[in-house]
Order: sequence, then C-alpha cells, then structure tokens
Amino acid sequence: MAQATWPQNISRVVASSPSITFHNLPAITLPPSSSYGFMGLAFEFPPVNNPEVHLTLQNVTRTANLKAFIIDFLCSAAFEPCHTDLQLLYLGCIKPFRVPSPYNCSSNTIENAAKDVKDYLDFLGTPPILLSGLAEPLLNRDTTAYKSFINIATQMAKSSGIKANTFESFEPRAVKAISKGLCIPNAPNPPVYYFGPLIAGNDLAIDEHECLRCLSSQPSQRVLFLCFVSVGLFNKEQLNEMNIRPNTS
Repeated sequence: MAQATWPQNISRVVASSPSITFHNLPAITLPPSSSYGFMGLAFEFPPVNNPEVHLTLQNVTRTANLKAFIIDFLCSAAFEPCHTDLQLLYLGCIKPFRVPSPYNCSSNTIENAAKDVKDYLDFLGTPPILLSGLAEPLLNRDTTAYKSFINIATQMAKSSGIKANTFESFEPRAVKAISKGLCIPNAPNPPVYYFGPLIAGNDLAIDEHECLRCLSSQPSQRVLFLCFVSVGLFNKEQLNEMNIRPNTS
C-alpha cells in the first residue's frame, strides 16, 4: 500500500469498524538493497520483523483471547515463530490469483525444469506457465526470494487453512485441484475459505475513475477480467493479443 494513502485507509477502517485495533510495529533497519529489486525486498523484509511480530502477539494475548492469526502469504516468514503460540494460524491471499500456484509448488517443480526458457512448468489448477514468465528471482535458487517462495508452499500445507480473495466460480480449476486434494497427495489438505471479491471502496462517486464508469455501463456478461497483480508487465505482442482476442472470441 502506498505510504501516502496508508493513514487515510487506517482512519477509514477505524471509523467504520471501531472494534478493529491496529498495532504499529516499530521502525526497523531495512536489509541491504536486494539485487533483484522490489521482488527480492518483498521476501527479505518480513523475516526482519519477526521478533516484533512475536512480541506484539504476546502482548495482545495478555489482555485478549486470541483465537486465530492470519498472515499474508508474502509474510509467511512469521509462521514458524508464531506457530508454537497459536492453535489456529491461517495464510491469507489478499489479491485475487490462481489460488494453488504457490500452494502446490515445491522445489522439485522448478528445479526439475530445464534451464531453457521455452520450457513450461505445470502447476495444478492453472495453465502451464512458461519458465521465462516467472519472476527473475525465482529462476535463481540462491536468492532469498526463491527460497522464500518455496517456503510459502510448505507453510501453506502446514496452516490451519487458507483464506483467498476470490470466489469459487471465478477460479473453478484451481478450486477443484485443491478440493480434491491434488495439491498435496497422500496427506491432509488445509481447507480454503473464499471471501472475495474484496476491494477498496469509496463512497464518493465523484472520485470514480472514467474507466470504472465505462465498465459499469457495459451490459451484463460483456466484461472480461484480466488480473495482472501489482507488477504485471507485458510486451507489445501480448498487449496486441489481449486487444484482439476478446473481439474475435
């Protein structure tokens, strides 16, 4: 979340839901700049916060009966230090995405792939992914990002459940792969709870962007949803395909 909008979002949540309390963690020393930029830092930053997260949870439990702890899947580094103190620990996927992508991933999935960028990786519940389409840190086994991504899959399997910002009819193949226990064969599969779509709202219609007003004016079943997450990047050919295919389908 952008630094400039964080205080406003906190204020809005507190005003609308007084029962929600925010605990601010103290500032910490950031790890050295990652050679893989944002993606590397996104995985390197959470473990540095673990001591403060653990201490905050201990302080909360002194005055409250903590029933569960939900961690964003990118912050799964907090799983191990908190797991011993909590019976119910969930991993949350706040942004819509193909739910089992990290969930059914293992080091073998990537390590067994050839280095040829034309090779594909098979993740259950999703179309094959071209190796060259993975984020660069995930192609290097020595990076923190690569090891952390594999660790996310391990923690998801150990969790009490997974909360995903999606709905079953939106990702039927992914939901089917998980519900049938295909992601973790011969072992218990944690349940998945779908609570989406969860989006940031705004009561002021005047602030609605023109592109959203255009979508709202379209007839039913005439809008195609393409999710690029936060740092989606496409080349010219892909953009042309996205422009042409909906008109010819």
